[in-house]
Amino acid sequence: MIRVVLDTNILISALLNPSGPPAQVFLRTILDSETQLCVSGEVYAEYEEVMRRPRLRRPESQVTDALRAIRDRGY
Repeated sequence: MIRVVLDTNILISALLNPSGPPAQVFLRTILDSETQLCVSGEVYAEYEEVMRRPRLRRPESQVTDALRAIRDRGY
């Protein structure tokens, strides 16, 4: 099992460019059964705070879906 902590910049880059390399890293981390996403409460709070920043202009559904995936797969 590979344990991974995603840097917030990777997560945000994945949201901004869903077809780019950071998105592939995010999806692989979420979907791969051999990868364990490690997320503390503080890291999750940072993900959420940054994703919701007005200047990023992310649709609420995109933020909600990403946070749900992190909650579902994170340990």
